[in-house]
Amino acid sequence: MLGIKRLKLPFSQVIVPVRSRILDKNIVYFYNIAFFITLIIAIVIFLLGLKGLFTFTPVVAGANMWMNGLDESTINASAIPIYCDNPDYNYFYGPSFKYFGLNNSCIDGSVKESFTKGIILGTYWTTTYENTITLRKKQCNVSTQICNGISESVSAQNFFIKHIEEYPLVAQIDATVSSLGLDGRSDDVEMPIVFQMPNGTKIEIPQSNGKLLIKLKIGKWLTYFGIENLDSVGDPLRYDVEGSKGKRPYRLSGLSLIFSVEIRNTKHEWDYPGPVYILVKLSVVEDWARVTFRPKPTANLGESLAVDHYGIRWVWKPLPTRVYVFSWAKGFLSVLNVVIFFTIMDHVVYIAVLYCCKDSKHWRNAVSPEMHYFEEMEEVVKLHEHDMKELKTTNDSKKSSKIGSQNDSNKANYDESIEEEKHKSIGTIKSNAYVYTEDSGDGSDDDDDGSTTML
Repeated sequence: MLGIKRLKLPFSQVIVPVRSRILDKNIVYFYNIAFFITLIIAIVIFLLGLKGLFTFTPVVAGANMWMNGLDESTINASAIPIYCDNPDYNYFYGPSFKYFGLNNSCIDGSVKESFTKGIILGTYWTTTYENTITLRKKQCNVSTQICNGISESVSAQNFFIKHIEEYPLVAQIDATVSSLGLDGRSDDVEMPIVFQMPNGTKIEIPQSNGKLLIKLKIGKWLTYFGIENLDSVGDPLRYDVEGSKGKRPYRLSGLSLIFSVEIRNTKHEWDYPGPVYILVKLSVVEDWARVTFRPKPTANLGESLAVDHYGIRWVWKPLPTRVYVFSWAKGFLSVLNVVIFFTIMDHVVYIAVLYCCKDSKHWRNAVSPEMHYFEEMEEVVKLHEHDMKELKTTNDSKKSSKIGSQNDSNKANYDESIEEEKHKSIGTIKSNAYVYTEDSGDGSDDDDDGSTTML
């Protein structure tokens, strides 16, 4: 123990809390107001903002898409669309890409030819325009049927897919919350679908026979992305280069439509958890959307056909879960956060009262005693108890050896000795412990005129 006391310790004092009271009405009002403000902030931040009693639960999100055949009864099949063989749709990108000519015509596209499911999960493709190039080898030996050298382009044909925007496109969203036993594709589960358009507008989308099915024509899908139709023209800065000329609609250049699927049970950041729904955030990537295929040989020697497809790329991406569920562990941590928050605010109020008010200096003096002699006080008390025991034993012996008046005299002496020792001990304790009293100025002992702090 002595060795430890000789070490150089990092702390030279121990700070202990000292409780005191301030009865000033203005300060009391200020403290009450601060308490209620702190309570409101704690509720708003920890319970609503940070969802202190809840934690996120895992979800499964995704989508499947397919395209149905064209219902010709809904269109004028005999009418020629405006973009077929129309010089206004000729476009010159650069020397290597010329999207014009007498053969910039239209063809009927079947579902198999126009719609493709991508290799990557959540990606789908719809063709709106085809660029067909005939390639021929420069050196071919007819007798050996062998061709060498590189291929060169000998002809090109360009085709728009007629009425592609009228084809019905179906999407079925996958939304599963295992911890809550929810599968949006079940008949007994109601899970609304909300589209958030690129401009921030939110629209609840009607489902086709439930089960998270959305059935819309391609042209209608485009309107939710803020695109009027496929004949609208995209941003020139994203599509054109120096020297580009002519009209370049989405029908020709293509574009990418992004569906970001978020499963959640709050409508905004400060909302309390409620029913689960699906928020699909829509965004557009305006850039050339093109799919190339390996050239295929034709019946002619050394000749092959290369077909490039331009169109709409549909991309579904799952976002992190936003479904809250109750959590005991999170709730416990939030309670600790609230306690810490209240403690910090308490100290802020104390600092404001003890340093920013008219009587702050007097209050600081009243609540800042220093306890230097606590160990000495313990020794004094122990010594006093020991002396009292010895004195009592001595006087008891004297009392038993004397009679009559001597007994009375000894009893009186004994009582006087007890009182004297008691007063000495109390005086010693007071001198060492120290009691600070701020006098009111008029000599009055009334508690309301001064403040007293005792240890």
